[in-house]
Amino acid sequence: MGELVHNASKSLTARLLGRLKGNIEEFVAPQASFGINSFAALSKCAKLRHLDLSLISASISNKLLFQTLKNLQDLETLFFPRSSSSDLRGDSGREETPYEWPPKLKALHLAGGIDDYFLSTHLINISKSLERLSIQHCSHVHVSPLLDTLQILGPQLKHLTIRHPMSQLYQGALDEILTACPSLIALRVSADYITNLLFTDISSHPLQILDLDCSPTASPDIAIAPAAVYLAVEEGRLGDLRSVRVSARLAWSATEGNRNDVRDLEEVLGDREMEDPKGVRAGVWSVVGD
Repeated sequence: MGELVHNASKSLTARLLGRLKGNIEEFVAPQASFGINSFAALSKCAKLRHLDLSLISASISNKLLFQTLKNLQDLETLFFPRSSSSDLRGDSGREETPYEWPPKLKALHLAGGIDDYFLSTHLINISKSLERLSIQHCSHVHVSPLLDTLQILGPQLKHLTIRHPMSQLYQGALDEILTACPSLIALRVSADYITNLLFTDISSHPLQILDLDCSPTASPDIAIAPAAVYLAVEEGRLGDLRSVRVSARLAWSATEGNRNDVRDLEEVLGDREMEDPKGVRAGVWSVVGD
């Protein structure tokens, strides 16, 4: 059905959703053939567990989106549309009543038109079931509101991704992220927004998987040292860490000193997994970024 939907007209997409409303559990909205009339049909798909709206190109009102979401009581995974837009209430300002999130939502992927007001008014009202949060391509999100939001949601999060481009963030802006999220087992973060202090300003953290991304436009002084990660593991600050994936742009293999530190890190990760298995493949991998 995927090929049919992604090559259909807006009216056909709406009709298909209407016909399948009693059975459909997963839906990836097409880029061009998902219109306003599709939301009415989508709201009746009560068994939906996975909804991906990230491809939609048309501007989508958040108010309309949440009118649909409140009917999806079994939804567990949501990819927000990158084209979402804030809703104003004329001269009275923005909508102040927090939006109602699906009660079973476990994973939320935010991108696009999300701003500080959305974080502080609506996102903090999300259900306690949320365990995975991803934020990227959000040019209107600033450091303080983001950290304030993570202070509230952080304790319940197990997986967190904050990736470029996030034009209002800066180097070191997210150095407190592990403190704000004490239960994380997986973190993917762009090195553009952290320093080595991320690994020193903690006492003990259960993180198992670390992905260090890096944007193509990162300044030359963006340099996360493998030695900083090694010491955090060796000294027990990240004693549960097993897997480290690092962007090739961070040049961990560029010098003999870095290569030695990477080998030490690989060795300590392997030793820790043998002593205290977490079921995570231990090692360090260099990844060619997007």
